[in-house]
Amino acid sequence: MLRLYKKLRPVDWVLLVVLAGLTVLQVYCTITLTDFTQNIIQSITYLGYQKNPDNLPEEFAAVYAFIESIGGWQSLTAEALAGVGITGDGAAALLAIAGATTGDIWYHGGMMLAVAAGSMACQICVGLIASFIGAGFAATLRSSIYKKVDSFSIAEQHTFSTPSLITRTTNDVQQVQMANILMLRMAVAAPITAIWAICKIQATSFQFTLFTAVAVVVLVLFFVNAYGICNAQIQDYAKACGRT
Repeated sequence: MLRLYKKLRPVDWVLLVVLAGLTVLQVYCTITLTDFTQNIIQSITYLGYQKNPDNLPEEFAAVYAFIESIGGWQSLTAEALAGVGITGDGAAALLAIAGATTGDIWYHGGMMLAVAAGSMACQICVGLIASFIGAGFAATLRSSIYKKVDSFSIAEQHTFSTPSLITRTTNDVQQVQMANILMLRMAVAAPITAIWAICKIQATSFQFTLFTAVAVVVLVLFFVNAYGICNAQIQDYAKACGRT
């Protein structure tokens, strides 16, 4: 299978580089979309705390009386919190609640739409490029097979059955074309997504990183084993077709 890629045209190799770049951009948009989703949920939650202080976490409920005494959320500052002994993560959380606005929701929502549109555009471009490469690759294979068969002598042609030659130039080439299109669209994006996700999870939790890495290794071993089994069966089938 890998030897067939020697028949790729120069323009196909250039498009493969472009496809790889678009795939990385698509994965980036997909991963970034989760960040904006988290941010918009956080902004909605903080605005809810502003309007309904009763929903504040227990550790902040006692502080609300102090916030009211200094004029409400809009008057809350880091110095005021430090004056009552609230610093660090607690002060940062309260300041984030105080600084939340409706504009934050519109901003994060707009960025979500922009990132989703970017991901969709990249996916469409990847599909078009993969289809173009696959179609050109199939045309090259059909031409090579035709030239090879045309170069056979009469005695050599009789060693192959007509249905076998027809299958080679039609169904087999079409299967190779579809396999390459699917591989270019998904097999390139899958490892990039897995590696990016592991790196992103590593910043939050070592346990999640370990679980994700183990899951990726298990999936890789499963697909390698499945490929070995299917490849052996395909070769046996091809040999059987060649004898008919």
